[in-house]
Amino acid sequence: MLCKGLFEDPEQLHLDGVVQRLKILDVGPARSNTVRFFNQIRCRLYFADLFAEQMQYAEIVTDDNTTENLFPTLESYPKGELFDLCFFWDFLNYLDTPKLQAFNLALQPFIHNGTKAHAFTTQNTRTAIQDLSYGIEDQDRLSEHPRDPLPLDLHNHSLADIKDHFPCLNTTRSRLLTDGRIEIFMSAHGS
Repeated sequence: MLCKGLFEDPEQLHLDGVVQRLKILDVGPARSNTVRFFNQIRCRLYFADLFAEQMQYAEIVTDDNTTENLFPTLESYPKGELFDLCFFWDFLNYLDTPKLQAFNLALQPFIHNGTKAHAFTTQNTRTAIQDLSYGIEDQDRLSEHPRDPLPLDLHNHSLADIKDHFPCLNTTRSRLLTDGRIEIFMSAHGS
């Protein structure tokens, strides 16, 4: 389901029949199964582990209630680098609204018309998010591994919140999971 959610045809991993080097952002920690999966195609993986980064910067908010320099790993990537795929997992739910908006702004320079993304959000603010670390087993299966609870506040964002406060990507498809989470697939405005 994963690749089918990101691409109408999984062969699009080769981008119009030409084997190109995909650039992939995974905001979680590097997982061996994800590396193994992407070793099958020509790509460059960026593991940002923004969860760990946010634990360091959890309290940074400027006087006028805007956030700045909250994503130094992302901001350290080369100018002009464009991601074809982004895996946000449940990261967006660990950002309050100003930080979600700041992440949107920090990510925009790395998005192009063909960018696709994957994330989990919640059906409503009462739905619990489990402490899980994610990886990719194969084109149809994700892996979920328990992780130590993060010392970050949860700000469960509904699908409407994501649409309103994370406009650099459009939700193109979503599905409700049995635990109340919503798996969402996104694409840039031009794709």
